[in-house]
Amino acid sequence: MEKVERTYRVARVLARNTADEEFIVNVVALDEAADAGLLALVNVQALALSGTPALKVWTDDQSIASPNLDLVGVRATTAQAAAQQPVASD
Repeated sequence: MEKVERTYRVARVLARNTADEEFIVNVVALDEAADAGLLALVNVQALALSGTPALKVWTDDQSIASPNLDLVGVRATTAQAAAQQPVASD
């Protein structure tokens, strides 16, 4: 069986929920569209991600637990890029 090399990109995104709590989202982009979306990001830029999530708990050296989310991303886009997309008509 031939080994197939597959490229991917990993990004750590700081997210905030409605209770204003911060947590880290680890985003793994396996395809070209998601990879291009991650490459286009700029620090402190709003973005939208879609993909398969996995909720986890991260424990630091002082045994303090924090929520964590891993996401295998299939699409990543910024608010600016979404605004430039044509609107689909019914």
